Formats: sequence, C-alpha cells, structure tokens
Amino acid sequence: MPKTARVIGKHLPVYPINHIGQALIAHQPAHLGEYGITLLWAGLLLAIVVYLNHHKRGVMHA
Repeated sequence: MPKTARVIGKHLPVYPINHIGQALIAHQPAHLGEYGITLLWAGLLLAIVVYLNHHKRGVMHA
C-alpha cells in the first residue's frame, strides 16, 4: 500500500476503533490517542450534522 494511503488511513476513524477493539479482546489497555482520534471524529461529524440541520432549517423558513 502506498505510504500516503497508510498515513491517511491511520487518521480515519476505522483505524483507531479497530485498535481499541483488538485491545479489548486481548485484555490490554488501548492508547489514549486512539480514543482521542475517535472522539475528534465523533465531534467533527456531530458538528457537521448540527450545521447542516441548522442550515436546512434556515433555508426552509426563508
């Protein structure tokens, strides 16, 4: 796999979620950074949903 794709893949939410799952199965602690990346993605997606919902309501009432 190309280096660029690996770098991008490590910052997508599936990568840290997979590592958290593997750590839970192996009864080992997961790294806090993996939780952080997951929470950042959740926050980003939540912000996008809130923005789009607000924007949609504003367009519909105008």
